[in-house]
Parts: sequence; C-alpha cells; structure tokens
Amino acid sequence: MSLLYDAEIRERIIRSENPFQHVIDIAILARKKAKESEYHILDSEALTWVIQGIEPVEDSTLNLSRTITNYEEKYLDDMLCCIDDAQVRNALQESFYQSKSANKLIYEYGNITDKPRQTRVRILLRMIWYNTVLKEI
Repeated sequence: MSLLYDAEIRERIIRSENPFQHVIDIAILARKKAKESEYHILDSEALTWVIQGIEPVEDSTLNLSRTITNYEEKYLDDMLCCIDDAQVRNALQESFYQSKSANKLIYEYGNITDKPRQTRVRILLRMIWYNTVLKEI
C-alpha cells in the first residue's frame, strides 16, 4: 500500500464522527469481498481491495495443500518433541504417515508390545489426526 494513499485513509478515518465504526465497516467490507472472491485470498489482500480498489490476482504459486501439509508437519514435530520414549515417537510418526496415505487411522506399534504404551500411541495419534487432518474438512 502506498504511503500517500495510507495518509488519505488516515485523514478520512480521523475526520469521521466515529473512527472505530469506520474501521469496522472497512473490515466488514473486506470479509464480504473475501467470501465473494472466486479463490482464496489473504485478509490483507481483501483489505487492500476495499481500501485501494485493487482486486487481487490469483497466485498460482500459493498452494493451499502445501500449506496444510506444512501445518501438519509442524504440529507433528511439536508433538514428537514432547515425547521422551523413542519407540513411542517412532511408532507415532509411522502411524501418522500410514494413516495419512490411507486416509483413515492406522495404528503401527513397531516393537511396542506392552498395552500402556500402545494406548499412548493411539491417544496421541488421535490427537494429531483430529487437530490436523480432520481440521481440513
């Protein structure tokens, strides 16, 4: 956004009777524009569209599935950092990738034979699954 146009918007907001309502109206219009858009646009693009009148162009390099995969990877890594037991960590990671490729929960325990640790793998996998994969739907 150019600094000149930014100054014009600031003046308009300051001169209005209720500057907070003016900002709220801009946000409402931006949300409406974002919903009406044919493709996914960022909040900042919607605000620029409302304020400057510049319609955003579709960015073919932005891949939503890649962003979702990155989120899943980060969430899985964050969860794995909290697990001290290496066998549980490996089983959880293997279970997640098998479940992701099969698009359903698959529990892979590896060398884990005791029931409490198997239960831990199941609980943690469900937590990761419902916070990443099912969040997409």
